[in-house]
Amino acid sequence: MIEKIEFENSRVTVLLSGTVDADDLLDAMKRIRSHHDFSSICQELWKTAPDTKFDVVGEDLMRVVSHARSEPAPNPALKIAMVAGSSLAFGIGRMYEAYLGEATWQFSVFSCLSAAEDWFLSHPDFEISANNQLN
Repeated sequence: MIEKIEFENSRVTVLLSGTVDADDLLDAMKRIRSHHDFSSICQELWKTAPDTKFDVVGEDLMRVVSHARSEPAPNPALKIAMVAGSSLAFGIGRMYEAYLGEATWQFSVFSCLSAAEDWFLSHPDFEISANNQLN
């Protein structure tokens, strides 16, 4: 389930917990993309709790990928990071990344928040101000 979607400056953070299915992922994506300030978003951070379970199969991920690809990135610098709280979540993220292939945004999966933070900061055209650091 979607525990929280939080918009702060040019970042949106999605917290997933409990059991997550394709409809949860699609709902979060739709809520993010319908936000009034979506065009200024440069970073999406998806975090899963260590005990998050996924009720998805390959077909479900393909449906999520199809939806994601149907909506162009509003910002060419958009980066989407998934911080996986478990090996299962990491595997699901890697499957999504493989199905996604070439996209108009960057997507990567990480096992720790600091690696995702470093990746976000690595884009030469975008810097985060000191008050907008990842927690």
